[in-house]
Amino acid sequence: MELSFRDRFFTPKVAKAIVSPGAIVSTAAGASVGILTGEPLAAIGLGLAGFVGWVAAAIPRKPRRDRIDPFALSEPWRRLTTETVSARDRFRATVQRTSEGPIRDRMESLVPQIDESVHEAWETARAGHALSDAYKRLDPGAAAREIERVRAASPSDARDRTLASLERQLDSARRMNETIETTEAQLRLLNERLDESVAQCIELSVGAYRADGFDQVSGSLGRINDELEALRGAVAETRSWTAPPSMPESRAEGGGTTGQTPSPGQQGTA
Repeated sequence: MELSFRDRFFTPKVAKAIVSPGAIVSTAAGASVGILTGEPLAAIGLGLAGFVGWVAAAIPRKPRRDRIDPFALSEPWRRLTTETVSARDRFRATVQRTSEGPIRDRMESLVPQIDESVHEAWETARAGHALSDAYKRLDPGAAAREIERVRAASPSDARDRTLASLERQLDSARRMNETIETTEAQLRLLNERLDESVAQCIELSVGAYRADGFDQVSGSLGRINDELEALRGAVAETRSWTAPPSMPESRAEGGGTTGQTPSPGQQGTA
């Protein structure tokens, strides 16, 4: 969630800047210029400007958001992002068509929430796309086949370690797939709820002004944003899991790889 100006202002960095020597020097420098001009009011104004400029430089800037590009994603994330952007565009078009007055003012007040929903949905879709890509690279089918092959090998400590590693890899793949399916289903549901909120706004725009109606939409959008943020966090947590990038090839004491069935001569030395 993007921080408001208030949240960015009340930070330790800004607090330090307010009482720092630099703030005093900047204020004094501005006041000195005013004094030299012989204008007391100018001295006060320039001193204040120097102080404000110093403190403003310490306020964290808003993070720059990436441009939303649905075609940078694979399916189903591309389609889900396209649907979200379409809902936002319909809302903006409705605002533009609405006559000046309290209804348009209230609709314009909802624009930041709509934009935040679209941004959160885009970030969630990007996380889902990355997780899907990682799942494909993990190749759980190959891991399952390798497990069957290793199980058929003669028992040994190295074989058991390889089998345990492969099973952990397959478990990670299963959890990743469950997260992908859950994320897709929840993102689709949240898209539908966003569409519903936009439809309610369109209905309110052509009827009598109802403050409670817009309050309900605002509350719904707030809940959607909270759920999108939580969903994106769950995907990011899943992505943080580490999985073996390839099939393990631990070597047995006899020099052979554990993924291969030992020859009769090796069986006596494993």
